[in-house]
Amino acid sequence: MYRYDPPGGKKTYRPWDPKRRKHTPPDPRPLYNLPGIAQAWTVVLVEGEKCAEALIQAGICATTAMNGANAPVDKTNWSPLAGKAVLIWPDHDTPGRTYAEHAAPAL
Repeated sequence: MYRYDPPGGKKTYRPWDPKRRKHTPPDPRPLYNLPGIAQAWTVVLVEGEKCAEALIQAGICATTAMNGANAPVDKTNWSPLAGKAVLIWPDHDTPGRTYAEHAAPAL
């Protein structure tokens, strides 16, 4: 996943699918920070890569679904979280609450 923050512009994401060798979301969509998830017993699920990175830099294993609050839950590969304690920590807004409500049953 590539994130672009152009000066004065809106952030843009460009997912890369290595199997198809083009900018398109892979199927299924992987979680962020798979190496960290593999080594952790507890994982914090947040809304976006920026938030996940902040927690990772603080020594907390964190992940997010591709596209954050707009992630299609049914297209995300949640299997790396199987058997782990997962804390869902959404943003404090309506999209965050909706993201948490959709992600919880999938986990």
